[in-house]
Amino acid sequence: MNTLDLRLEHQFFVNDFGEYYLPSVNRNTFKKIDSNTIFKQTFKDEIFQEDRLHIVIGTDSGLLLNYILMNGIPSGSKYIFIEPAAVLDILNINIDAKFQQQVKLIEIEEFAKQLANDEYDLYLIKNQYITHNSMASCDGIVEEYNTIIYNVQKQLTNLHYARNRLVRHKDFLIQQLRNIADNQYPASLLRNRFEGKSCIVIGGGPSLDEHMEWITKNYNQLFIITVSRVAAKLSKANIPAHIIVSIDPHDISFEANIDTMALAQESLLINSYHINHRILSQWQGSSLYVGPRIPWSKADSDNVSSVGPTVTNSAVRIAIELGFSTILLAGADFCHSSTGASHAKGSVEADAGLNHSRIDEWVETYAGNKAETPVELLGAAQTLQIEAANHPTVNIINLSIDAAKLEGVNYQAAETVNLMTTDMTPKQVLDLIETLIEDKSLYLDNMLTDLQLSTESLSDINKLSLQAIDLNLEIKSVSVSSKKYRNIANKISRIEEQIDNQHGKFSYLVKEYGYVEFAKFLTTKESKHWTADEMQKMTHLYYEAFKCLTEELLGYITDATNIIKTRQLELIKNVNLAELTRQWEQHNQPGRVHIFQKVRTELGLSYDDTHECLTAAKANYHTQLTAKTHSYFSMKKTNSSLHNTLAKITDLYKSKNSAGLQQLFHSIEPMIESDSLAQRLFYLAKSYVFILKEDNMAALSELQKIDEINQTEVILKQMIALASELQIIDVTVQSLAKITAFSNEYLPLYAHALTIQGDNIQAINTYLDYLDVMPNDTKVRLSLGIFLLKIGQVDGAITCFKQVLTVDINNLSALSYLKQLVPTQ
Repeated sequence: MNTLDLRLEHQFFVNDFGEYYLPSVNRNTFKKIDSNTIFKQTFKDEIFQEDRLHIVIGTDSGLLLNYILMNGIPSGSKYIFIEPAAVLDILNINIDAKFQQQVKLIEIEEFAKQLANDEYDLYLIKNQYITHNSMASCDGIVEEYNTIIYNVQKQLTNLHYARNRLVRHKDFLIQQLRNIADNQYPASLLRNRFEGKSCIVIGGGPSLDEHMEWITKNYNQLFIITVSRVAAKLSKANIPAHIIVSIDPHDISFEANIDTMALAQESLLINSYHINHRILSQWQGSSLYVGPRIPWSKADSDNVSSVGPTVTNSAVRIAIELGFSTILLAGADFCHSSTGASHAKGSVEADAGLNHSRIDEWVETYAGNKAETPVELLGAAQTLQIEAANHPTVNIINLSIDAAKLEGVNYQAAETVNLMTTDMTPKQVLDLIETLIEDKSLYLDNMLTDLQLSTESLSDINKLSLQAIDLNLEIKSVSVSSKKYRNIANKISRIEEQIDNQHGKFSYLVKEYGYVEFAKFLTTKESKHWTADEMQKMTHLYYEAFKCLTEELLGYITDATNIIKTRQLELIKNVNLAELTRQWEQHNQPGRVHIFQKVRTELGLSYDDTHECLTAAKANYHTQLTAKTHSYFSMKKTNSSLHNTLAKITDLYKSKNSAGLQQLFHSIEPMIESDSLAQRLFYLAKSYVFILKEDNMAALSELQKIDEINQTEVILKQMIALASELQIIDVTVQSLAKITAFSNEYLPLYAHALTIQGDNIQAINTYLDYLDVMPNDTKVRLSLGIFLLKIGQVDGAITCFKQVLTVDINNLSALSYLKQLVPTQ
């Protein structure tokens, strides 16, 4: 069942403010109110944010593009406008040359190629891009806009995920350096400690709620390894985890784990080497790290590997390395629930509800149903399948029938699982770790020495890079065939050899850290085919990257060095509390105050525990744990937004995804009393579900529940299509009468429906109303002539056919009718 297909008319209208617009695209949006007023009210300042890549769906007949240009391009920002090809052909917009670097106008087919340009790399890497939907794309009249919204979102999501995987080394390394002071003990201390035993890995997925009762009942038989974000949920249920796992390097991880920070005396923390430093540095209990402590050292080659992409993947690897032969999964769904929930109850994500506008992938569950999943979880699921294949002797069992179905991971009901218990409490696990405070000073001294050596090597690379840059500038003015050219080229080659031979591991570190920067100037062209100019350009970019990246790394190593010195300051006899707390504040680690007090007490080192600086640090840390000002806590507002929901509904309908539509309309339902858009989308989604069930009568009935004043053009088009197919002429005519208020395009359809209903006078008047506006539409004028002939108004029919010939002198249909009616014609 298709909605009405209408032509995209090329006719522009001019409003009272001298603005040209396409009614076939924008209807009456700009008829009575000027575009400036509408755009200011709709987009406010968001569309003028600085240092952003603004991706705009539609130009609103060119008016929105002009609005941006007239107001000026914000500092550091660029714009990509995307229009359907048919609209672009009509608009024929030429962007002034002075704006062409900052503003592009393209079709959706060009979007992927456009994003591949280097000029947009930084926006995408730093997540500094934003999409805007024009007025026309929100209306949904031109259905291609829904397709564009869908494609743009999918491409951006996939590209962001792919680029993050490329650049994450930088985020990882920054946190790795900041964590050196606190990553003292490797997780390999527990390798194979639980050989042949069973454990349960608990994730934050929605199925966790289904298994809480079973976990509680069988707690004494379980060894729990949990992702950090649900550790507090377990603790509150009196089922504390044995091991808490955390890996995320980003600041949002601290916000997501603020409740977990209180569990330091209850569970062992196993963290990735690149965990966000705010978690590790302020953790008041025992911790082990996975992966390499120091980026240039192989001393940790035997440690438990740090794997991703998610913390659940890391937890499973830890369980395998610790020797567990049976690993149960709970809350590790790798997809949303049948109701659309993404996380277990009580989480910020669960409270935020289903994201009404995000368009994700769909996977099969063990129950044989389809479930929505973001691309990040899809990647995590694929990684777990590889993990299972690489460890065939480990039995990985998912306890949730609604989890994504994975090869190598079997579903089994919890009640049927046989457990091989460890007979160990979380407290006994903590006792396994010998945390000797006296070792800390020696450890910090060793780390400081390591960092000093790295500083020397990176400084040398920086100096050598500067020399190479100077030599490369010198060679530009020298003849390629001269001896001097060869001498300079040899000096540059020797610099590269010196970097590789004397500082090989640090050279590799720089290239790994700056993968994106180095990749930018790589070429598929073989070096033997490079011209002298190309060679000089490549050489300059290469050593310029080395210079800039070594300077960045030296800055982070200086930070790491200062953190170690702060740890040393915590241990000295006569500590300067003002200086110490200043360092904590500088590193954003005020929670160190609690660790400091504990360590001083254990070592018998005195200090003024009433000092105002310590009191201030405690207050600062308390604020961090309770303020909840981070955007993470505003997720509900983001998820409840309906800005892309029409595109999502359209995509789900086109892909015949009834389950997805049902999830969506159930999620929207609580909003329909207070939000007119929510009401329309709710009943439209329900209508599509019935269409997919081939129950068009029920589908029409759902649309008729929308308040009459709230029935938009999109809704009325759907009602007309359904009523026509069901041959309910009264509803068809009523809906067509309403929809003509949006556009004259519908007048011919309305007139035709009136002829079927037998209201001939009204039908003729409707045809004439349309032809007053579109006098050159020969097809409609022919239709009127044929209708007049049918009802016996021959003279009127002849007039119509003659009028057709004034526009199209060779029109065969008009000539044929006139030949029959006026033989002498």
